[in-house]
Amino acid sequence: MATYDCTVGSGAIPWDKSANGGFFRLETPIVVATELAKHATPTTNGYFTVADVLQMFDFPAGCVFLYSIFRTVTAGTTAAATCDLGENGGQEWDAGVALDATAGTVVVGVVPAASEDDFHSAANTGDLEVLTQNLLTGSYVWSMVGIYGA
Repeated sequence: MATYDCTVGSGAIPWDKSANGGFFRLETPIVVATELAKHATPTTNGYFTVADVLQMFDFPAGCVFLYSIFRTVTAGTTAAATCDLGENGGQEWDAGVALDATAGTVVVGVVPAASEDDFHSAANTGDLEVLTQNLLTGSYVWSMVGIYGA
């Protein structure tokens, strides 16, 4: 298992947090071939392996997340590949998301009750953890919706 910082140059849409707080959406495109090319070990192997963690976006202190939206743009070619979406390499936001889903598939996950009232007092990253199979191809868009300054 390795952790890869994919936040630099990942194309995440910047957002403005209002002085009084409010709703926000963080969104980042995930193009597996592009992310593979950024890191030496998976480039050599040709894939991200089971238990690898891809840090996909940064978020500031003061966030509470409500739900996750994961859209398949181009299906990954590895049958039965899945991932968890969360932080610290966990599944706090969505578990067992199919990476071989048909293009256009949208998975909306409400943040589970155990994590729904988590006020993040420190900045962190939104992570995609490869669960089953090796991740070779595919492209996706991942969005997180929440409240800032809650």
